Amino acid sequence: MTTAAVLDNPAAIVRRVQTILDSLCKRKSYRLRIPKDGYRILEHYLIISARPNRAGVRAYDHVELLSAAEKQLRRQGIENVVLVPVLE
Repeated sequence: MTTAAVLDNPAAIVRRVQTILDSLCKRKSYRLRIPKDGYRILEHYLIISARPNRAGVRAYDHVELLSAAEKQLRRQGIENVVLVPVLE
């Protein structure tokens, strides 16, 4: 998927990322959620934030899952998407 395609339809990419995160979190005691306003376009990148659905999640685990999701996106040909953690 070209950069233009990613930036032209960010909502579709956000949905795809949420599906990937749901899959990666199946065996975890928490879920990572993308807030309704949890994305923005910055130059040629789609920046998506995700946060755990409960307190007490270690930042290390959270970032590890986001990294795995980015790798899945790249394997699917989706570049220029950056996932960032949000911890409360």
